[in-house]
Amino acid sequence: MFRCNNFPVFIVACTIAALACVARAEKIKDHAGPYRPYSPELQGRWPKDLVGLDEAAFAQMSLDDVILKRAYLSVFLSGVGGKFQGLEPEISAALADMRRRGDTVTPMLLKLMDENQETRLEASVLVKIPEVGSIQLGPYLDYARRVLRERTHTMSGSLAGCAATLLAAHGTKEDAELLKWVMQTRPYVADAVTRELDELNRRLGLPKTSPRRTPKDHATTGGATSGNPQGTEGKPSGLVGVVQQAATHWLFWVLPVLGAAGLLWLVLRKRK
Repeated sequence: MFRCNNFPVFIVACTIAALACVARAEKIKDHAGPYRPYSPELQGRWPKDLVGLDEAAFAQMSLDDVILKRAYLSVFLSGVGGKFQGLEPEISAALADMRRRGDTVTPMLLKLMDENQETRLEASVLVKIPEVGSIQLGPYLDYARRVLRERTHTMSGSLAGCAATLLAAHGTKEDAELLKWVMQTRPYVADAVTRELDELNRRLGLPKTSPRRTPKDHATTGGATSGNPQGTEGKPSGLVGVVQQAATHWLFWVLPVLGAAGLLWLVLRKRK
């Protein structure tokens, strides 16, 4: 029977093991994919159920029609890079219908994205929505900002890069500060964000970003300075609460492990 007579040593060992697991999970999330499955209404027989449909057929559908939603999904998953090129006739017809409807499709698209987080749909819309041309980008820019602010510690590196791509092409000076904050707060996605931050700075005429911190640098500095004991210096407005949320994220992992370790130690000591 295993026995441990030194409770502090036992707790430290369990804590180190828990932090190692969390760090490993953080790295895994940075990889592009595998994406999550789509919501049930998007898991149909598309593109087979789009065969033979033309722009007139799509025009008769409401925005709640599942076939229309699948058609729009096919639009964003088609093409080359961030361009709508080489589309099948049915996909071209769906794109034309989307362009005709303009901003009226935005509530439906944003709802689909929110219901399909960490899927190819969410990432592809963020990258390709400017190519539609007849849709105002403001709501999608706000969506990208929310992803970077509120899902900093859960988003994949791929999604971070897609959100940053939209902001790089259409964002503001405040978005540059947001991207810098993301790089410092979640160093493992910095590679996906750095190039887009440089592009945003170039477009706005701002200085090119300095070399990013490595995870080791971030761990040693901790983000705090002598003039800012709370570690919030340099954070864009509205992000202090997110920093506190990130700290809570780690506590949710560590505290249960410490409690379980304490109970296990008591049981082993009792059996001794």
